[in-house]
Amino acid sequence: MSCLLWKTVTLLSLVWPVRGQSSGDLRLVGSFRQTGGSSGRLEVYYNRQWGTVCQDNFSQDDAVVACRQLGFSTYTQYGTVGRLDFSEASSFTPTWLDELRCRGTESRLGNCRANPIGVEDCTHSEDIALVCTTSTTASTASPNGDLRLIDRSGQTIGSSGRLEVYYNGQWGTVCDDLFGPNDAVVACRQLGFSTYTRYGIVRTLGFSQPSSSTRTWLDNLHCSGTESRLINCPANPIGVEDCTHFEDIALICTTTSASSVSIGIGVSVPVIFIIFVFVIIVLFCSIVRRRRLNSPPPRNLNSNTTSTATTTVTNTQNTAYSMNQRSSNSNQPPPPNVHGPQPAAAYPTGQYAAPSYHTSYPQQPPAPSYPQQPPATAKPPPALYFSGGEAPPPYPG
Repeated sequence: MSCLLWKTVTLLSLVWPVRGQSSGDLRLVGSFRQTGGSSGRLEVYYNRQWGTVCQDNFSQDDAVVACRQLGFSTYTQYGTVGRLDFSEASSFTPTWLDELRCRGTESRLGNCRANPIGVEDCTHSEDIALVCTTSTTASTASPNGDLRLIDRSGQTIGSSGRLEVYYNGQWGTVCDDLFGPNDAVVACRQLGFSTYTRYGIVRTLGFSQPSSSTRTWLDNLHCSGTESRLINCPANPIGVEDCTHFEDIALICTTTSASSVSIGIGVSVPVIFIIFVFVIIVLFCSIVRRRRLNSPPPRNLNSNTTSTATTTVTNTQNTAYSMNQRSSNSNQPPPPNVHGPQPAAAYPTGQYAAPSYHTSYPQQPPAPSYPQQPPATAKPPPALYFSGGEAPPPYPG
C-alpha cells in the first residue's frame, strides 16, 4: 500500500469516531469538550456527523428519553446551552432534530415524533443541554466516608463537580496534595461510575470553592486503586491538612470504559494513539522518498549487453589479429636476450648461414638516375695565323 493511501486512511481515522457509531446515537459534550459524562450539550449522530437538538417543544418527556438512552435513570436539569453554562456548537455543526414530541416511553430519541431530520429553523443558541443522573433523589443523610460531587448549580446528583466527603456529620473537601489517577478512579467508582475523564483543582475544572467554614477532611491521599471507598486509602489522619480551598479537588466521572480516559488535555487516549501512528507513517514515507531520490539510476541492461557484445567482438578481433601475427612471425628467430650474453649458435658447415639478429628495416628506394651528359669534345684552339702564313706550332701534349 502506497504512502499516500496510508496517509488518507490515517487522516480519515482521525475524523472518524473512535468507537463505532450508528445513526441515532446520543452524546453529551461537556464544558471541556468531554464526552461520556452526565451533563453537557445534547448531540445526535447522523450521516457520519454529530449534530445538535433544538429546544423548540423540547419537554420533560424528551429529557427523560434522552437520559435513559444515554444510560442514566432520569434528568435533573435541561435547557439551552447558555442557561446551563455550556458552549454552543460551531457554525459548521448541523442541527439534526427539531420539534421533538416524545411520550416518555420510547427507548431512543430517534423513535420520537419530530420534524424530518435536518429540517429546522434554529440557531445554535437554542441547542439543548442536559444534566442526567443515575438516582432519583439526593441523599440527605450519609455515613462517614460517603462522597458527593457539587456541580456549578449546587446540585449533588451529577457526574462532575467539587469532590466532598462526609465525616462526623459534616461535608468537607479533599485536598489535591498527592492526589493522582488511582485516587480519582476510587472516588468515581465509589460514586457509582466506572472511571474518570478528568480531575484537578476546582478552578481548573470551572467549579466553585466552598464557603470558608467548610472543613478539608482528606489530605495526602495515595490510593492503590483497588480500594472500594476513598476513606480506606492511606492518607493523613482525617482533618489533618495544610491546604486552602484553592486546592480543593474536582472530578469529572464517566460510565464509559477506561480505554477512553482523558489524560488531562481534552483528547482521549485512542485519538492520541492514532495521531502518533499517523506521525510515524509520515516519517516513514519521508525516509523512503529521500532514499529513492538519493539512489543511483537503474542500469540499462540493453546498453550493457551491447557494450559486452562489442567488447567480445573487439577481443575476438584482437585475438585473431594476434594469432595471425604469431603465425606470420613463426618463421622468424626469437628476439635476442638483451639481459645477458648469447651463446654461439652452431650451424652445420656449408648449409646455413648464421642468423642475423639485427632488425631489418625496409630499404630506401634508389635515387632516381638521370641520363648522363655526353663528354665534352675538346675544341681545337682557334687557329693563329701569322702573317707569314705558317701554321701554328702544336701545343705540348
